[in-house]
Amino acid sequence: MHKKQPEGSAVEITKKDTKSKTNKSLVSDQKKEDGGNIDSSGNSEAPSPAELIDKFLKNAPRISRPKKEFYNPINLAALASSENEDFYTETYAKICYQQGDTNKAIKIYNKLSLNFPEKSSYFAALIEEIKKEHNI
Repeated sequence: MHKKQPEGSAVEITKKDTKSKTNKSLVSDQKKEDGGNIDSSGNSEAPSPAELIDKFLKNAPRISRPKKEFYNPINLAALASSENEDFYTETYAKICYQQGDTNKAIKIYNKLSLNFPEKSSYFAALIEEIKKEHNI
């Protein structure tokens, strides 16, 4: 299938050159990591599994947990009482109106008329009705 390139051909020289460059870069990377535990021939001594385990235990690495915010009931109460305008509905506006919160009902109807322009005349009529009933 593959012909072996003759000794000294350009392809063979390129392969050898690339291989030696790769080995040199690996050796220099290893020197940086190990602090120079490589002999003059470029061979490094691989640590035994026991040495790796001892080194790991000596360093005693820990996974840190993110700090949680301390429980504060005031912050949670403020968060719970805040409104999300995404949940404004016609039914919610009716409930607010029935409970006597006419300003909130008007505000919700105004938001709904912006979100649903095809029903804006309907919402405008409801707003006018509320204003007439409460002399607003």
